Amino acid sequence: MEGNLGKEDSNSTKDRQEKKGSGHKRRRGSAQPSPSGVKKTKKEIDRDYREKRKGEMNELKKENKILQESKWRFLGQMDQMKMELRERGEEIISLRIKLDRHDNSLRELEEKLTASGEEKMTALKEEHAQEKLELNTHMNAILEQNTEMKAMLERKNVECAQYAQEKLELNTRMNAILEQHREMKAMLERKNVEYAQNNSMETHNNYSDYVYFPSFYD
Repeated sequence: MEGNLGKEDSNSTKDRQEKKGSGHKRRRGSAQPSPSGVKKTKKEIDRDYREKRKGEMNELKKENKILQESKWRFLGQMDQMKMELRERGEEIISLRIKLDRHDNSLRELEEKLTASGEEKMTALKEEHAQEKLELNTHMNAILEQNTEMKAMLERKNVECAQYAQEKLELNTRMNAILEQHREMKAMLERKNVEYAQNNSMETHNNYSDYVYFPSFYD
């Protein structure tokens, strides 16, 4: 698009020079650097500025994409942990039901075997006590795992909060760059108006030196 605009401006300038007459010698190409140093044209300055801002916006978009992917990974991990917590909660309920059944069974056996002798009753009590100990050990292990899972879930919540803060800071930076773009656009438009006014006052100016360059949002 910029190449086509440059060609159209060059052709229109050439037509104006041919209509004006042969009193001025037309220079080819862009403006030559002054002896004191290289001076960029307005079009080059605008192009360099847009390329710089475009690079900054691309970097911010990459950071935003990385943060977005991290967010979905965190949410997926949190959902997985919540599902595991529900499953472990159901397992704990099932174990408690089994414990209640063992307690009930033990009481029934005590009632039925009271007359069978102290030795047999002791053996049955020890057997049930061992089963109850194993169930309690298993349940305590699950409860410990649940505690660890809850702690991990809390850490993930903190990470999500950090992600939200980073997202806010990124949006603030993007808004600041957009505001700079708007200010630069306004400044370039003022410079174009001043440049056009100066050219209209200089009747002997070489028209090929004036090149219109589009604003950042064109």
